[in-house]
Amino acid sequence: MSGSPVIARDMLSHLPNELLVKVFSHLSPIGDGHSLISTSKKFYNALIIELYRKAGKELDWAPLFIGARDGNMRTLELCRQAGAQMDLQCVRPLGCPEYAMPVGSRPLNIAIDLFQTGVVMWLLFYGANPNQTNEERLLGVEPPLKTVIEMTRENYHRNRERASRLRGPDQDKLTQKGRQIRDALTRAGARASILII
Repeated sequence: MSGSPVIARDMLSHLPNELLVKVFSHLSPIGDGHSLISTSKKFYNALIIELYRKAGKELDWAPLFIGARDGNMRTLELCRQAGAQMDLQCVRPLGCPEYAMPVGSRPLNIAIDLFQTGVVMWLLFYGANPNQTNEERLLGVEPPLKTVIEMTRENYHRNRERASRLRGPDQDKLTQKGRQIRDALTRAGARASILII
């Protein structure tokens, strides 16, 4: 044996994309699958959509809901490219205790709850229903337009009560975002009839 170092050959990176996808199909999207695509740009570019497609099937499209919660447009776009429908409903509690996504919520509901204006507009552009779905009605989830109006109104009244003592630093910004969301929902066809009692 000579003193020259042994050069390890990376056989995996030389496989055609079709074979990489087959290898990837046997890996968990969160564990080994994520680790594999993180090793190189080639793997990332070849497998990222497949990762989201697999995560969608195995994790009930959790990345779509998390992307809506966090305002992560890249994640939302990858989910869309992987085949996610914009009106999916959360079928099991997702997230951390600080903001668990309740069963029955759609990405649109989550984005509205967190005043994610850009996400709301993006979801509406890609076909999210601006009105309450039948499933939401059965689960007692409020219509999106009613939700944003009530949230904006509640914040406004709470702020007025303590206006003489303390002003919330983000209240004006939240009210402005609420109006933008309300306007986007209205432009997308949200029915105002839900506001009449």
